[in-house]
Amino acid sequence: MPTKSTSYDVASLAGVSQSAVSRVFSPGKSASPKMRAKILAAAKELNYKPNAIAQSLSRGRTRILGLVITQYAQENYPLAVQAASDILVGSEDSILIQFVDRDTIGDPAIARLLDYRVDAIICTANLTRNAATACIEQNVPLVIINRHIDVEGVDHVSTDHFASTKDIARRLSLTGSQRTAFIGGMKDNWVSQTRCAGFQEGCRLADLPEPRVIFDCFDYKCGYDAALQLAPRLKTLDAMVCINDTVAAGLMDALRFELSISVPGDIQVVGQDALFVSSLRAYQITTTQHPVEEMLKAASALAIKRIENPHAKGASITINSELIIRNTALSQMAPA
Repeated sequence: MPTKSTSYDVASLAGVSQSAVSRVFSPGKSASPKMRAKILAAAKELNYKPNAIAQSLSRGRTRILGLVITQYAQENYPLAVQAASDILVGSEDSILIQFVDRDTIGDPAIARLLDYRVDAIICTANLTRNAATACIEQNVPLVIINRHIDVEGVDHVSTDHFASTKDIARRLSLTGSQRTAFIGGMKDNWVSQTRCAGFQEGCRLADLPEPRVIFDCFDYKCGYDAALQLAPRLKTLDAMVCINDTVAAGLMDALRFELSISVPGDIQVVGQDALFVSSLRAYQITTTQHPVEEMLKAASALAIKRIENPHAKGASITINSELIIRNTALSQMAPA
């Protein structure tokens, strides 16, 4: 296997010093036109390409953007990574991705990215204050998506989780729903807490009774089990809002096939996140679409802006979501 040519090989062939070769291939460094032509000709003959890591060290930037993404986000939003990379098209920047489990703290992933000396980090996982503070102390911009951490200098991007579920409660009340439940999410998860709080506030403003809440539910099975758990009380419920569409699908299957309850005839069901399952003919779930691609692009733009101005005031961007009305709820009313 042939060995790669080095800058010393180029210097030898061109009859110049290695430092001269380094200057030619380092942005912003000067070299005479004659020397530059000689070195570039030698490099072409030897098929020499400068070492990207060495170049990054010399200019103080790796031109690598770190992305910490949960397996849940990766499975349900296949275009998320593409969205983050779209903003880098035409630049010299690259993305280094770290995947973490849905319920795993992202601190180790942050530490690995800091070891790689990335220029900025975008994170969709839960973090401790220590990890966020480490980024700020090392002058590495940190943008958090759909999470919140109170550390000076950290930027945030999210959708209007509180407003969207508050609006769902309002719309359900307009269809005559009175007795509701909120199903799913982890108690210590910011998105779950915010969506649940928004729904509770919406019920209060619509003069509906306090909704029944079941936490610690994020997948199909626990949605299915939640319906069975609520079986003795289902006659007292007429609408159920789920943390995501996967939970809603599990809930619907248990209602229809185990408990012989009609959706939406007996109980209206609302999902969230506009996952693929929500559009399947067997479900056709009314859901909220949170623009993940738009969030990733906004976070990438914030990270690059922070690189250029590290001492700027922290930014917080909220992006509007969209309610998609299908068969399982609200289909008897026009979008408002």
